[in-house]
Amino acid sequence: MTEHRKLFAAGMAVTAILLIVAVATLMIIASSNNAGSTGDGSSAWSYPDVTLEAYEAYHSLPHPQVTTEDLAAIVEPNNPNPYVIDIAQQMSSPQDVVAFLKAHIAFATDADVYGKSDYWASPTETLFNHRGDCDDFAILTASILSAMGYEPEILLMSAEPTGHMAVLLDGVYLDPLAVHGQPPINADPVTSILGVKILSNGEIKQRLVEKTEIFS
Repeated sequence: MTEHRKLFAAGMAVTAILLIVAVATLMIIASSNNAGSTGDGSSAWSYPDVTLEAYEAYHSLPHPQVTTEDLAAIVEPNNPNPYVIDIAQQMSSPQDVVAFLKAHIAFATDADVYGKSDYWASPTETLFNHRGDCDDFAILTASILSAMGYEPEILLMSAEPTGHMAVLLDGVYLDPLAVHGQPPINADPVTSILGVKILSNGEIKQRLVEKTEIFS
């Protein structure tokens, strides 16, 4: 009887070990299947490692904010950027771009980030700082979309008490304020909208945008 009990106990121990291994294996498989996924895929995307040297190289350049050419000069494809290209290659849709920015870029004023009342930051600067205002969001968004093969249109809005910048893509309005749950700008303070479309060949196409095209 004693020998039988020993064999029975040994068998139970082996069974328990096998059950533990099986459960652990299932947990690993489940974890692998769900790794990097939060529903929008944001945690599966890698954030580019922007170096201080790259940031300083862009930050030291002149930043004129006078003409639409000044704006187009810092947007893909006129400003080929390896960090932007790296992000674009991970995106599957414009919605992915919005989710990526929401996950990784905080909203902050130019005064807080650069000590200036207004500053058009390059994508490299915004990615390095992990922060930016509506201008920086629009420039970065348009750059990523351009690197994905789209032809986004940057909207420069004259408004009171301050201007605003957003992106229009195939009729879809992307307001940087809404990315972080802030109330988007409404039509009331907007006096005019200039659309600057960045074409795939780097050229720009300008037009006056009717408010009814943006605001319903």
